[in-house]
Amino acid sequence: MAWLREEARKRGVTLKRLEVEAQTEAMIDHHASKGNVWADHDAVWRRWMRNYLAGWGRGPIPSGRSSPSGEAFRV
Repeated sequence: MAWLREEARKRGVTLKRLEVEAQTEAMIDHHASKGNVWADHDAVWRRWMRNYLAGWGRGPIPSGRSSPSGEAFRV
């Protein structure tokens, strides 16, 4: 999580715990449904979360704002 905290801090984004958990589950489901296999699952998760922070799949996250789901916490 230290990596994600730093990425969010750089972007001025507040993520919610439930949001991180939901994205992790979405990544697992997405790649499992396609039969994808990697040697470095952590790298795949980091790339997924980088894309999410950049707004992939939901539009850009406004700087300094949080999204509407889950318990708020600064990552």
